[in-house]
Amino acid sequence: MIRLFFSLPLFLVLLFISSCSKSELSNKKIIGETAIINIEDKNFSCLSRVDTGATSTSIHALNIKIEGGVKKHEDNIGKKITFDIVNDMDIKKTIETTIEDVDIIKNSQGREKRYTVRLKVGWHGFYKEISVNLRDRSKMEYKILIGRRFLSNDFLVDVTKSEDNKK
Repeated sequence: MIRLFFSLPLFLVLLFISSCSKSELSNKKIIGETAIINIEDKNFSCLSRVDTGATSTSIHALNIKIEGGVKKHEDNIGKKITFDIVNDMDIKKTIETTIEDVDIIKNSQGREKRYTVRLKVGWHGFYKEISVNLRDRSKMEYKILIGRRFLSNDFLVDVTKSEDNKK
């Protein structure tokens, strides 16, 4: 019984790999549980956590200011937004862009509305423009959380790999 319990996940992984063509797998980049992520045009990089359970990517944003902003989040869609991003070495960059949407994020604290913006995010020279939600992550170890919107179609995650020197 115990052997079956441990063999089932291995069987499922092998089944998945065998169902993928070699070209599908060979075109995908292998990223680890942590990765140094770059924000294009901002000369900004940050050690980030890769989270296949998260739909969206979340970035540490402070000093959020909305031009002509109002209290209701949805009424600010399309307005200019300025915010500071801060990495794991406390390097700060200011970004000015437009609010794309408002995401409702479910987490252990409940539900929370967050602004989303479009950013060009990259790893090892490969860049994708994706929606990124803004959150104060100052109490969290990783200032960027990489979700499935960045990973989908281009990456496989190997949890034995890490770009974190502490591990």
